[in-house]
Amino acid sequence: MRSKTLCQKRIRTALLVLFLLPFLNGCATDQIVTKYVTKPLPESLTTPCVFTSLDEVKTWGDGLLVAKKKDAEEKECNQRFEDIRKYVAPSP
Repeated sequence: MRSKTLCQKRIRTALLVLFLLPFLNGCATDQIVTKYVTKPLPESLTTPCVFTSLDEVKTWGDGLLVAKKKDAEEKECNQRFEDIRKYVAPSP
């Protein structure tokens, strides 16, 4: 008689554990929420790059001055693009 009640208790305990086991799994993991935020670029970075025209070149000296201006303008434009890349790139 005693072994029958002991067997019933064990079966009841096993069924209870099997029934509650799925609920334990729900508490074990954390849910990760990723939130994306769009940041507008500053107006100074989105202005178009303006380059000097070659129409004003009449002499070799003018050509050198225009080449220097174009070099400075190109460096400024490249710096803007570099700033945009830094601004848009994800932070570590």
